[in-house]
Amino acid sequence: MRAHTVTGAPRICVSLAPSSRQELATWSASSASVAGTDMVELRLDTIQPPLRPAEVGPLLALFDLPLIATCRMTAEGGAWSAGEGERVALLRACLAAGATYVDVESDAAACEELLAANADRLVVSKHWPGPPSSAQLQHCVARLLERRPGAAKLVVAIERVDEAIPVLQAAEALRSAGVATTAFVMGEASAAGRLLAAARGDAWIYARAPLGAATAAGQWSAARLRDQLVVPRWDASFARFAVIGDPVRQSLSPVIFNAAFAAAGREALYVPLPGDRFDEVLRLAEHSEVRGLSVTMPFKREAMDAAVTLTDAARSIGAANTLRFEDGAWQAHNTDGEGLLAALAPHVDVAGRRVAVLGAGGAARAAAVSLRDAGAQVTLYARDAGRASSVAKDIQCRGRRLSDYGPGGAEVVINATPVGMAATDETLIPTADLQGEELVLDMIYRPTMTRFLRGARERGCTAVSGLEMFLEQAAAQHRWWFEEAPIKGVMRRAAAVQLEAERERA
Repeated sequence: MRAHTVTGAPRICVSLAPSSRQELATWSASSASVAGTDMVELRLDTIQPPLRPAEVGPLLALFDLPLIATCRMTAEGGAWSAGEGERVALLRACLAAGATYVDVESDAAACEELLAANADRLVVSKHWPGPPSSAQLQHCVARLLERRPGAAKLVVAIERVDEAIPVLQAAEALRSAGVATTAFVMGEASAAGRLLAAARGDAWIYARAPLGAATAAGQWSAARLRDQLVVPRWDASFARFAVIGDPVRQSLSPVIFNAAFAAAGREALYVPLPGDRFDEVLRLAEHSEVRGLSVTMPFKREAMDAAVTLTDAARSIGAANTLRFEDGAWQAHNTDGEGLLAALAPHVDVAGRRVAVLGAGGAARAAAVSLRDAGAQVTLYARDAGRASSVAKDIQCRGRRLSDYGPGGAEVVINATPVGMAATDETLIPTADLQGEELVLDMIYRPTMTRFLRGARERGCTAVSGLEMFLEQAAAQHRWWFEEAPIKGVMRRAAAVQLEAERERA
C-alpha cells in the first residue's frame, strides 16, 4: 500500500463495505472497484463472520492504494458484532500490516493507547446521530487539537441542508490549526455539504464505488467527482460557484463550467448543491463563500427576491437564473432570454417575425419577454387559456389556448415546457401543423433531439436543440461573473461527451 500525503486537492476515497471475504476479493481483483479513486476506506465491520487479526494482512495486501481501515461498533452506527477487545486487536493488526490509516472513535477506550503508539496513522473520528450543540462541537475540536492525530474526522447526521454549517465551521478551526481534517454530513440532505467540505479544504472526500452500494446517503460517485467535478484540481483557495434547484444532482452545468475553468487555468470550481428549500441552500452557499450561482427551477423567483440588486433582464422577466455575491449582498441577473436569442441568431432574425411560445411558466415568460424586446410578434400558447392570457397581458404580448394553434400559426416555434423530456411524451402541438418552413427550437436538452424536434425536421423545418440555448445562457453567466467570455468550444465538447456517455449507458 502506498503512503498518503495530505497536501493540495482533496483526495477521492472510495468507501468499500463488503459483506464477505469473497466479495472483497472479487472487488479488489477488479480495477472497476476502485476506478477514479486516490484512496480506499475498507469497512472491516461489515464482513461476516467477523474477521480475525491473522486474516488482515492478506486482505489489505489486495489494494495498491493508500488505505483506511475502519471497524465501526454497532453503537457507533457500524456492524461489528464481536467484542471491543477483538475489535482493538483487529485495528492493531491493520497497523502492523501497513494500513495507511486506522479509524478509531474519539470516545473509544483504546483511542489514547493507539494514539500513543501511532498518532500519525490514526484518523480520530467523532460521529453524531443529529446536529450537536455548539458546546459539543467546541469541546470536540479542543480535544482533537490536544491529541494531534494524523487526521480528524467529523460526521454529523442532518435533516436540513443548512445544518451542515456548524460542522464546516468546526472543520475550518481544525484545518487552520494544522490538523488534516475530513468533515462531512450524512443523510438525504447531505449531498451539498459533502461537496462544500471538500471544496473548503478537506483532506479527502468519501465516495461511492462503481461496484457495491453506497455506504452512506448523500455520497457522490468517484467517477462523478473526478470526471465532472474535476476534484483533483481543486484547492481551498479557489473561487466557488454552484448550481441550485430541485432536482439538480444531474445538471450538466458542472460539466461545462469545470471544463471551461480548467481549460482557462482559472482558479475556480463549480458544484451542484442539491436541496428542496431555497433558503437553506442559499444559507449554506453564503457560509461557504460561494461567489456565483446558476439557478434552475423552482427557485428562479426566490432568487430574484433574495437579491439586493437586479439587472434590467431579471427585472423585466421577473425571475433570476444567475446570482453573484458582491459587496456583502446578492445581485441577480437572467441570461435565459439572452441565451435563447443567441441560439436563434445563426438561423433567423426574429425582428418582425411571428413567434409562438408554447407554455406559460417561467421559461416561457423569459423567452417571450426577450423575443418581444428583440422586435418579434409573440403569442403565448398554453393548455390553460386563462393562464396564457394572464401572463401575456403582464408582459404585453398575445395569449391563446394551445388548441388554437394551427397550420401557419408562426414562423418560429419555441417549446418552453418540460414536455418532451420523456421518450413517451406527446408533442404539445401536432407536427403535422408545421408547414416545413418554420424554425423550431425545443428548450429541452435531454434528449438533444426530442420527439417534437424529430417531427419538425421530418416536416422540413429547421430544428434547433435546447443544448444550443443551454450553452449560450451558460456562456452569458460566465461573462457576467468574470467580465470575460468562456471558451465556448470547450463547453460544447464537454457537454457532447457527457451526453454521449449517458446515451451509451441508457
